[in-house]
Amino acid sequence: MESVFAVLRGTLVSRSKARRGISSVIALLFTFVLATASVHAASWHHVHLTVADTKAGAEWYGKYLEGEVTVTAGFDTAKFGDALVRFRQARGEVKGTEGSAVDHIGFSFRDLDAKMKQFADAGIKIIAQPRQLGPIKFAFIEDPWGTKIEVMQDPDLYGFHHIHLHTPDPDATLAFYTAQFGGEATRYGGFLPAIRYGDMWLIAQRNATEKPGTAGRVVDHLGWGFTDFNEAVARMKADGVKFLLEPRESGDHHIAFIEGPSGVKIEVYELAGGK
Repeated sequence: MESVFAVLRGTLVSRSKARRGISSVIALLFTFVLATASVHAASWHHVHLTVADTKAGAEWYGKYLEGEVTVTAGFDTAKFGDALVRFRQARGEVKGTEGSAVDHIGFSFRDLDAKMKQFADAGIKIIAQPRQLGPIKFAFIEDPWGTKIEVMQDPDLYGFHHIHLHTPDPDATLAFYTAQFGGEATRYGGFLPAIRYGDMWLIAQRNATEKPGTAGRVVDHLGWGFTDFNEAVARMKADGVKFLLEPRESGDHHIAFIEGPSGVKIEVYELAGGK
């Protein structure tokens, strides 16, 4: 009988070890899924521009770039689908975007030629006339506050189209954004390093020299939203991300500011009610 009990005991122990092994694997997979979900909980939220007249800024973007003029979190805003262009009050001199780490922002339209005529008729500064690159037609204008804007006709994406970064190391720059905000590094147009966040591209173009960050520029910061704000902040701190402003309450949600590659200021935004 002892031998039978020994066999049974050995079988039970083996099964217990197997169950523990399976449980360990499941636990590891669950941890990985949670970690991945935490990173991918980020949503592209807004770009914040510094202008002399915030209401005029929202109305200009609404009229010429086809945004919905509204107010969000107390800021005059032009809304493009889920993407927000918010406006903050300038205090003192503010430099334009060109020559900085955030070189320009981009918008796509169904008829670029018609938009260019509208811009010309309104006396808007045209930096570069339209040219064609494959299926994409593009040109450059400048808003009244010094924001360089790429205006495009990209049949794959209309509305707010992209943020265009200049950096000495596009791969390292995009690695930071994927680590903190999710997404997958790929190529826009087949050649520009980029990440797609919903209906917006973050593009990183190589530049031989480091450009100054967003401090004192019309593009003050970029914003990503999190439903799991506290977990996101804890993870960023564990990753050694530089915090420019520690988490604090702002109305019905929490915010914090971090510094990205090349001195780009980024708002970490708690999505109150998922928005």
